[in-house]
Amino acid sequence: MFSSMGPSRPFSIVCLVSSLVRPSRMTRLLLIGGVITLQIGCGGSGGDSKINPTTTNESTARPISFIQLAYATPQSAQLTVAVPFGRAQTSGNLNIVVVGWSDTTAAVSSVTDSVGNIYTLAVGPTTHPGSAGTFSLTQSIYFAKNIVGAAANANTVTVRFTVAAALADIRILCFHEG
Repeated sequence: MFSSMGPSRPFSIVCLVSSLVRPSRMTRLLLIGGVITLQIGCGGSGGDSKINPTTTNESTARPISFIQLAYATPQSAQLTVAVPFGRAQTSGNLNIVVVGWSDTTAAVSSVTDSVGNIYTLAVGPTTHPGSAGTFSLTQSIYFAKNIVGAAANANTVTVRFTVAAALADIRILCFHEG
């Protein structure tokens, strides 16, 4: 679903999502002054993006390590999609929620979890209306920083839509500052 977007403005979002859902392809994930910055390799020649040293002080950057990933891809339109974290989460970690769906009618109304972390919109919604014979696509990325710790299977992220979203694809990730 995520790789179907064209090479225009949404391309950077596709690279971001691709790197997030395949952590082994990530070059670096840094926490700089409370802002998450991704240096990613999207494949191909010259596909790596770099941090701009004029806007980022890399001397204060702290690397972040990948902890876990979970996802849900229901095959029918859904008003609500819940995805549990299977492993324990440590207080202070970072959660990222990547939300994609195959229409431009639905919108995300809320992203919550069962332990009360606050999720903030980081990117999106980015829409691609599609064309004859293709799907419409919409993506948004949310994050919760300094999360509350939870035991394995004790924290479930719930994404609610304004109307039932077609082919929702929810990816939840947890990172630890290291």
